[in-house]
Amino acid sequence: MPMEVMGVVRWIIFVASALWMMSLLGCGGSGKPTQTAQGGTIVITFQFPNSERLIPSATTEISVTVNGEGLSAPLKGTATRASPTVTFRDVPPGAKFVMAFSRTSSTASLPATIGVATATVTAGVTTSVTIEMQATKPPSRLVVETPTAGQVTLTNPDKEELLFLGNSGGLQWFGFVTPQATVTFDNPVSLPNGASIGQSASQTTPQGTATMRLVGVTGVGVPAGDFANCIVVELNHSDSGGSVSFRRILYLARNFGPVMLFDGAPLGFAGQPTALSSLPSVLVSGQVGATSFNFANPFNGLGLPAYDGQLSAYLATQVGNRYDFSDLLSPDNPPNQPPL
Repeated sequence: MPMEVMGVVRWIIFVASALWMMSLLGCGGSGKPTQTAQGGTIVITFQFPNSERLIPSATTEISVTVNGEGLSAPLKGTATRASPTVTFRDVPPGAKFVMAFSRTSSTASLPATIGVATATVTAGVTTSVTIEMQATKPPSRLVVETPTAGQVTLTNPDKEELLFLGNSGGLQWFGFVTPQATVTFDNPVSLPNGASIGQSASQTTPQGTATMRLVGVTGVGVPAGDFANCIVVELNHSDSGGSVSFRRILYLARNFGPVMLFDGAPLGFAGQPTALSSLPSVLVSGQVGATSFNFANPFNGLGLPAYDGQLSAYLATQVGNRYDFSDLLSPDNPPNQPPL
């Protein structure tokens, strides 16, 4: 073979070898994850088992969801003893909240423990997220009672709370009942169909000021299922002195109803606090119409359509609809033993 040809062959072999080595470094566990300029990376690592972080010894896997800005549907991953690290690549930049649910068997109807954390994703940057798994309280039941005078009453007897809503041509808020107060409005606070993201409505009464705001749209993954394009609605009531007397953030799925409830700032949106001021209540089981769902048999709402302004479609009004929500216990006051 001529010397010139042999030199070309050696050069081709050298380049091919270099490219092969680069591909190994990019794909191996010790190399940096591949990354585009548009997204960032979230990495979560769990330790099995870990009593300090409330991962029961019987845990077989931990389901993880990423939710928030730029995600019309939740991102999903699974951590196991053999693969304890979950990596999400090309995550849209912005505010996110991450949730994790530990599973002790494929037939477990409820997660053993639940964790939640916030994260801010930056394009081209890897963000490590630490999730404190927490035991949960027994689920409290939110039920739809018989509508009266255009209202839908969501009743939570365990917490002695009532929420009066409506969906006539949009969303209406008529008032609320808590163990501390009963507040009803002479006229409902209303957001009409066609409301745009960020739009709000307020009403001042002798009892204070009530405001309803359409915060945004996001996918949400909870133990009872995965839901695309949920709207996030903030209900806020301040007394005559300006102090907040009631606040509720509703994550609502189309033709389904509430999938997550929150008393603090809306999770997963820009301009909101990144630290958790309170812990969310997440849907773990229930029944909408003839469809039942739980952790072992989750509802598949990933095909739900994008928000098109039809606010009235997000409040399911079938009498008897049941939504079971679990509250997370505070990290500084865990029970002696997490549920198995």
